[in-house]
Amino acid sequence: MQSTMFSSRSRIDAQKYIEQERTTAQAAQSAKVKIERAAEDRRLARYWGLPIAELRANLKQPALDKFSGLTQVEDRQAPTDGEACNSALLACVDQLKAEGVSLSEDGILRLTCYGVAHSGVFADMAHVENWRRAFNRLTELKSFAPGEVEIVAVPKPAAAPMPAVTDIEQLDTSTREGQRAAKKIVFEQAMISARPLFSQFVEHMRKTWNLAMDQDQQDAVCLYLYRNNLGITAKSLDKARQVVLECRTQDELLALNIEQHDGSVADYAVRKDISNRIRQIQN
Repeated sequence: MQSTMFSSRSRIDAQKYIEQERTTAQAAQSAKVKIERAAEDRRLARYWGLPIAELRANLKQPALDKFSGLTQVEDRQAPTDGEACNSALLACVDQLKAEGVSLSEDGILRLTCYGVAHSGVFADMAHVENWRRAFNRLTELKSFAPGEVEIVAVPKPAAAPMPAVTDIEQLDTSTREGQRAAKKIVFEQAMISARPLFSQFVEHMRKTWNLAMDQDQQDAVCLYLYRNNLGITAKSLDKARQVVLECRTQDELLALNIEQHDGSVADYAVRKDISNRIRQIQN
């Protein structure tokens, strides 16, 4: 009986050890990929940030972006439909303009160079979605030169009237539905009051992170704040920057990675991996 119990416990311990090793290896591999991508992003940012004339001259041997997110053509042997690609590009530019993002002539040329370079290898640039991915990637790389991307005012529909306090008082907050409705009204009131702060946040993301937030991204931030009952403050918006928009500094990435190790920092391999990444950040 004791031998059987010992054998069972040994198997359980072995399984736990294997699972822990697997988790540690996955975390280390994930950290390695992030470091490699960061290095690749720096290389691509330098290349795609070159003057337009140099990009056009190097279109036959461009720096291709394996993290572009662009979808592939079904048949790589088929000739590229230049007219369809151009129509998709113009549609993307119009789409961005409707969202308050204006591209200068050079900005459009930079985006065109990126798209053409990848369409010559694998990317299907006859779709608006791929041009939008290309724009987002160049924005992420901070490759657009000053003046190439501008945030412009977009006419917005008249804001709904602020809910009166009596509207909340008339709700039956003893029910879950009533509580949710009251919470929504309070959040909407706070959002209206905090509109100047939110506008500053959008401008900060554009200037500091080179991220021109579209309406979907702005809505996602508001939804995150609402669902997590965080309110609209500088601190909560900073949290949304990391969680929703996934814009983090090197120190924040390192802190997140340490948290994901879930207490396994005592493990030698993990400690060594973290030490290496700290040195890379410092250098």
